[in-house]
Amino acid sequence: MRLGVLANAYRPGFEEAIAQLDLWCRQGDHAVVFEASLAEYLGPDLTTGEPEDVVRGCDVVLALGGDGTMLRAARIVGPLELPILGVNLGSLGFLTQVTPDDLGAVLPQLESGDFHTEPRSVLAVSVDEVEGLHHAVNEIAVDRGPLSRAIEIRLDADDRLVCRYVADGLIVATPTGSTAYALSAGGPVTVPDLPAFIVAPVAPHTLAQRPVVFPDRVVLRITCEEPNVEAALMLDGRKTGTLAYGQSCLVRRADFELKLVRLPGQDFFNLVRTKLQWGVDPRHAHRDGRVV
Repeated sequence: MRLGVLANAYRPGFEEAIAQLDLWCRQGDHAVVFEASLAEYLGPDLTTGEPEDVVRGCDVVLALGGDGTMLRAARIVGPLELPILGVNLGSLGFLTQVTPDDLGAVLPQLESGDFHTEPRSVLAVSVDEVEGLHHAVNEIAVDRGPLSRAIEIRLDADDRLVCRYVADGLIVATPTGSTAYALSAGGPVTVPDLPAFIVAPVAPHTLAQRPVVFPDRVVLRITCEEPNVEAALMLDGRKTGTLAYGQSCLVRRADFELKLVRLPGQDFFNLVRTKLQWGVDPRHAHRDGRVV
């Protein structure tokens, strides 16, 4: 079995996770390849390479870190549609469900195939008059950037006007991203396998503009309609570009899916209750064995 490892070496628990992987590699006929930026933290006999080379030819890719590391790994792994497992070295770790303490038991499960993959949709984003296609796992956001006031943003779906927003920004999220930025903007928690886009305005200047859910077969166009402004284009929290007045970006479902590794017993709603305390009421703790 061949594992590729992408990681954030500055997270607590990193050294413990590396030790577990090194031990597992020595105990069996396994190959583990680490991204080159980790070389100074590894033993001399461990293999390294550039991220794109690390994942190529792997059976499973491990992302060691927080959700930011997982999203970075997903952008590299996604087009190859390789299984990816997040190992949580962060705090919330909504996408990363395994801890370094779990690796000793999890690695044999991966070796034996005792897991399944959960497909997650990905956004494909292109900008008018700019070559190239960008991808996002959680969301795309068009926002006011450094301005201290709201801007006007137009949204079309399949070339039909949906709404003109006066807001700090506009978010288009996948179901995976529904529990991230879109949730903070008042969007709904959305089950991961729903074929949908969640559109949520950020701080809209009217009570009439609320989040909307679209089927993910539509093509969304977001246009900056604020004169003398360059709106910031953010993908998964990274500034990717800008939209000038009258410029648009197109958002559609990508032609590939992200494949998240899921182990027996893992459940989306249990994750939401645990990580986000969703629907948790201390009066009902006795029903599920919790101590409060």
